[in-house]
Amino acid sequence: MDGRRVRVHRWAYEHYVGPIPYGYEIEQICHNAFCARPEHLVARESSAARGRARVTKNRGLGYRDNNRAY
Repeated sequence: MDGRRVRVHRWAYEHYVGPIPYGYEIEQICHNAFCARPEHLVARESSAARGRARVTKNRGLGYRDNNRAY
């Protein structure tokens, strides 16, 4: 794409579905690493962004017994 190298699943998503939002990754819902069928591709928030959101959401709660997950 535009003279740069991209993985085939990213190319297929951008070509058939549309642009990939910033901070998102393309995942195959069929869990087949070799699959590039557009209907099997979804854009999901990157794992790094999901981790940051989880930390931000829990910030400021402290470590009281009533908010611990066991």
